[in-house]
Amino acid sequence: MIKISNFHQKKINFVFLIFFILYLIRLSSGLFNGIVRLNSTKVYMHSNWLVNYRGGFIRRGLGGEIIFWLSSLFKISPITTMTVISVALWLTLIIWFVIKFYQRNYPFFILSLPFFLGETILLDPSLFLRQDSLILLLFISMLTILFQTRTLREPVLFFFLNSLFILAILIHEAIFFFSFPLLFITYYRKYTTQAVKTFLFFLPSITVFILCFILPERSSVEKMLQLTPEIERNDVWFMTITTKQNFIAIWENFNKPNAFFTLLYLMALSAIIFFVCINFEKLKVDTSKEIQINKTYLSQILLLQFASIFPLFTCGWDYGRWFFLWITSSFIYFIIAYDYPFDLKFDILKKLPKYINNPRPLVVFCTAIIINCQFCLPFDVNFYSRTPMYLVARTIVKTVFYAVTFLS
Repeated sequence: MIKISNFHQKKINFVFLIFFILYLIRLSSGLFNGIVRLNSTKVYMHSNWLVNYRGGFIRRGLGGEIIFWLSSLFKISPITTMTVISVALWLTLIIWFVIKFYQRNYPFFILSLPFFLGETILLDPSLFLRQDSLILLLFISMLTILFQTRTLREPVLFFFLNSLFILAILIHEAIFFFSFPLLFITYYRKYTTQAVKTFLFFLPSITVFILCFILPERSSVEKMLQLTPEIERNDVWFMTITTKQNFIAIWENFNKPNAFFTLLYLMALSAIIFFVCINFEKLKVDTSKEIQINKTYLSQILLLQFASIFPLFTCGWDYGRWFFLWITSSFIYFIIAYDYPFDLKFDILKKLPKYINNPRPLVVFCTAIIINCQFCLPFDVNFYSRTPMYLVARTIVKTVFYAVTFLS
């Protein structure tokens, strides 16, 4: 019975491998088409990156200032500068994850899924241009300083950590939501056991984050748009309205199908993603490699990070992006802080049924390939066109069609 079971498991893993290869081919094709398109047209992310301080201080303005400075220094256009830097940062993030997964024998398949690195390609191939790669790399740098620099004196640690954190906040404030709770807990447990002292340690970063929202911004944005013709107004409209107007616009989107149904859908999707993540070792192709994972620790990080990033769901319609930041930041911490687990009392896995806590590999695989984290809801036909299952099936059908056409 054991030999038959192993034989069937190898067949299942072979299916995983074939599916993974076809899926990567489809993702690579979408990314290539996106890069080609970037050479001839301006996209939303170009304007988003180029937000700057020409009209005065505004949130997310530091990235644009850096882009324009480098553009002037190297005598190339801001769009080209932004694209080259974004591609380099995106590839660096992918390489970091691939190396870390390889070192721990983790299966790579989860990296390509819509709630992980695959999210940066699936909806729009230009989305890999977002600032997310940079702020995640800065998050990695901050955690590395906290965990791997034991000889730094506290004043030096204070300076470097807050400098990186402020730099990241000024590029995109979303980093505060998924970084601050983990940084706070880590510093609190590793360097002190006083909450007040920990709060004071991060006070410069907290202050900058608050200032990004309370300083007058509307007039500065209008002046910036006048002085920066490279930015399309329609691409940064959210910076020209008040916070109240922004929430009204989000509520309208949230309530278009039905507010209750949308909330129910997001809760179900979050639970499904959590299920796949805590069982991601089941997606392995090579059955000869043993994978050691502290699933209790991973589940605690995922739950904490979901609570940390939840406010982003209320202030932006980019659901796929928030899921992406949730999962990537969770796995970054899980990888870097692998030998420094939380000392939390709860263990949700003990309360979950075995078919959720320790399911069969095929169940995890079938669940993973039907996930789509983008804007549309399940009754929208476009929902299915962004799932791994649909993309692979379409790739197979198109290949067979072209082959038959060629042979005939």
